Amino acid sequence: MASYVKGNFLLFKFYLKHISTITSLPAWMRNPDFLKEHFEKQTEANPDKPFTLSLPDDKAKRYNEEMNSLKVEMRKLHGAEQEKFSYKTQLLLLFLIRFACIASAYTGNVSLTLLLSGLQFVVAPYSLFVSFTLCVALFPPIYAAHYISFNLIRRAATLLLGLFGLEEGWLDWLSVTVNTRFILIFFLVDQLYCLHCHYFTPTKEMTFKETLTHMTWGFLNTKTYNVVLLLHLSQAGFSISLWIWLLDAFTQLTNTVATNISKYWMHWLELF
Repeated sequence: MASYVKGNFLLFKFYLKHISTITSLPAWMRNPDFLKEHFEKQTEANPDKPFTLSLPDDKAKRYNEEMNSLKVEMRKLHGAEQEKFSYKTQLLLLFLIRFACIASAYTGNVSLTLLLSGLQFVVAPYSLFVSFTLCVALFPPIYAAHYISFNLIRRAATLLLGLFGLEEGWLDWLSVTVNTRFILIFFLVDQLYCLHCHYFTPTKEMTFKETLTHMTWGFLNTKTYNVVLLLHLSQAGFSISLWIWLLDAFTQLTNTVATNISKYWMHWLELF
């Protein structure tokens, strides 16, 4: 286990150190929106001239050298070790942890769910680093943007209600409670939409058996996260304010916040 602790430390150190390396690169290389803008400017100014991109390679060389050094260190840590679990055993253990989290979420025990979910870092130690980097990449432009826009809209609505002498209870006039029926409908619609995308948009052709296998593994691997979250929301009696969603869709507030976070902070692609 000590080797995995050191391995995670090396990964974290390398990742955090080179965030500054990434931010030092041209904006068009880090953000697809800037790349599009850069392309349009060049093609408009010189429509007959081939589109080119160039920059010094010193940062790339230094990054690759340090990446190769990291690979050497990681091999030294685990080169002589035998795997504690086979791939299938590890996968089974991870699914058992997920099912335990679902059972815990069904009872509404948040502390137990967090404790159980932390066991995945024991079974798959490097998933700690992966989870951290995924959070760093997705939280600012996606999750934070939703939190910010939701609170801005709700606070603005609260102020308006106060001006007209109305109670805050009016904020919940168009809402849906997360319960068992909601969860079942949510996943039914979700799976049907996935099937629609699979069969009616350009995708890799698969047999019906392959599609069912893909759906099963995809559900177990990703959708069970949603099961855990929705069960906890259900136990907490949480309600979703639909009018905030509708107003946000009309004003494009979340999209505006996310775009500006990506523009002035970092785009999720460069952190992924």
